[in-house]
Formats: sequence, structure tokens, C-alpha cells
Amino acid sequence: MSVLLPGLASVRLRETAEELVVDVDVPHEVDLQRMSVELANGVLEIRLPRVPRLSERLAGFHPEASGV
Repeated sequence: MSVLLPGLASVRLRETAEELVVDVDVPHEVDLQRMSVELANGVLEIRLPRVPRLSERLAGFHPEASGV
């Protein structure tokens, strides 16, 4: 099963005689340094946390406020 998600171009699965390969196009808003991978009960889970948006990092900043 292949699912297209907003912000992701695609997720692809390839199979050869020797291995399964999962290709994931990673959008720029993903923080790869915080990526985690877990294997449990035969399920491989890859977590790709998003980079916090600018408005979430600056205290008092409101993205819809008018300029001065």
C-alpha cells in the first residue's frame, strides 16, 4: 500500500531477490537530526519530526500581525 501525504512527494517500496527497499522523499521541514527508528513486533517505524515553524520559536511573534 502506498500513501501520498501532504508535503511528501511519495513513498515507494522496491523488492529485489536480496532485500526490500523503502524510499521516502523527505520534505525540507523535517528535522533529520531528530529522526528515530524502532522495530517492534515486525513493524519498522520511522519518525521524522518537523522543524518548528518560526512563529513557534519566537516568543511574542504573531505571524498575522501587521508590520510597524
